Amino acid sequence: MYSDDEYVDMLLAYGAAGQNGRDACLLYNERFPHRVVPSANTFVAVERGIRETGTLVVSNPDGGRQRYVRNVQFEEIVLNMVAQNPRTSSRAIGNALGISVIYCNLQVKKINQHGKMLFFDAARIV
Repeated sequence: MYSDDEYVDMLLAYGAAGQNGRDACLLYNERFPHRVVPSANTFVAVERGIRETGTLVVSNPDGGRQRYVRNVQFEEIVLNMVAQNPRTSSRAIGNALGISVIYCNLQVKKINQHGKMLFFDAARIV
């Protein structure tokens, strides 16, 4: 994620480089040697995004998925779903609750560490 100033500087470098992503990388590095230089594709994507939306503002900064607070109540919901169907997958739980598969797996691994139940994710034993 870049700041608004960095996006503007990318756009200016891209324009000064004749809308050539590789040349924009070199120019950006010359102008801002202490910054991380974005890839050539980033310069193209910034220009395309501004043309399509007319703004530098990111409309969906969190990727669209609501982040759940990790609390005991939520962990109990996951545990109950596994208790109801021990062969359910973490993908099914994630889809039902609108959370990531990774977070489901973390919760289930906690269960497995305590030896309470075995959890299956598709054909793979977690």
